[in-house]
Order: sequence, then structure tokens, then C-alpha cells
Amino acid sequence: MDNRRSITDAGRYEGYIFDLDGVVWLGTDPVPGVADAINALRRAGRRVRFLTNNASQHRQTQREKLLSMGVEAELSEVLTSASTAAMALSRKFGSCKVHVMGTEDLKREIRDAGHTLVERNADWVVVGYDREFSYQKLCQAFQNIYFDQAKFLACNENPLLPTEEGFMPGIGPSVAALACCTGKSPDWVTGKPHETIFSLTLESIGLPAASCAMVADVLDLDIHGAQQVGIDGIFVLTGVHNEQDIERMRIVPKHILPSAANLCAC
Repeated sequence: MDNRRSITDAGRYEGYIFDLDGVVWLGTDPVPGVADAINALRRAGRRVRFLTNNASQHRQTQREKLLSMGVEAELSEVLTSASTAAMALSRKFGSCKVHVMGTEDLKREIRDAGHTLVERNADWVVVGYDREFSYQKLCQAFQNIYFDQAKFLACNENPLLPTEEGFMPGIGPSVAALACCTGKSPDWVTGKPHETIFSLTLESIGLPAASCAMVADVLDLDIHGAQQVGIDGIFVLTGVHNEQDIERMRIVPKHILPSAANLCAC
């Protein structure tokens, strides 16, 4: 049997890192059987984390959605590109003065990590997804970088965001706008597919990379990003990419499953 399709082999890991949209749920609907599979992995002694590039919502919002779908989850087990950006700044620089171009939930994550929110003279400008992105917000971020010499952190650079209405602009266009007017690319991108978010997730789960698998529907951000740091990829066919994309994108996962519902602790 092709080991990339072996459900038994995919169930051998000590730790599982689950992407959310496209894996655990599709918009507001749970993917059938996934909650039961995740809870069964826990009962078998496996460690579980949830990892999303969402930079607009607080981890608690993601946790509440998991719980509403029957998935057991502690707040500490949920990591987002917002929470890991805040955590990464703390780990490397301590408490910082931060200007946020993003949502109130992103600001909350920044405060929760011990940083101070400021309008000007920031150490860092942190850019996340914001449906209310405006010229005024762009000007405020620009002033901090161009005039006050703040560093520039992007939670991610995703050009598109999958929604129930189809793809919409993601964080990438906001990052590009700020880079264009400041003449400066981000000093740090902490979210998928970059190493920072995966390293913090491994630290959280407390296992070596070789003992963990990333369960995801997106090849370039999740599967490739995870495999770059030594985490095996379990590609599921319930979301964005399909099997034809593997050859087109030249990203080969360790395993392919129809759904995360097919995972079993073996």
C-alpha cells in the first residue's frame, strides 16, 4: 500500500497539529467525523494542537468554535498567527511598544503578551487582517515606520482569504500597501509558512518535530511550511487544494487522507 494513503501509518504520531478551516470545519459547518477522530486521538494519549493563520480573531473565539463542534480544546492548545506574533515579540525582545494595524482581537493578543499599544513612536508595527482596513489606518502605520523607525511585522502574507462567499483579499494586500509607501519589506513574518509559528507550536506541544504531523488542506502554507522544520504533512482533501495540486505545486505530503475524520490512533 502507498504509505501516503495508509490510515494506519498516519495514526502513528505522538502529536497532531490541526489547521482549522478546511480541516476541522468549512466556514460555519463542521467537517463530519473530525471531532470524533480528534477526541479519539486524545483518549489514545496523543497530544493535539490547533494552528491557524487567522490573525483577526482571539484564540478564545477559535476555542469556542471548536467546543461548539464537539472538539475538546484548552485555550493553551490553540495557536493563531496573531497570538504567535505577540508571543514571538515577547520571547525575542521582551515588552515592546506596538502599533497594530488590525482588529481589536489582535490588539488583545498583543496586550495579553505584555506589550503596550501605542499610536506613535512604536518599536514595532504589527499588521493583521482587518475588514475595516482604511487609508487612515495605513497612514498611522506608515508614520510609525517611516518617521519613527518602527520595525515591521506581518502576521502572515496570505494574498487571499477563503470565506463562505469564496476567496477575498487577505492580509497580503495590506502588507503590500504598507511596504509600498514605506519602501520597506516586513522585518519579520511570523505566520505560516514561516518557521516562527511552527517552532512556537512545537514548543507548546512539547515534542520533537519528527514525532509530530501537521494535518492540513493547504499545501504551500501548511504542509510545505511544516515539512521545512521536520514535521510530517498529512494532507486532507476537504479544503483548498486537491491531489492534482501536488504535482502542479511540487509539494509532496507524507500522507494523503480523504479527511481528518480518517485518522485513527494506531
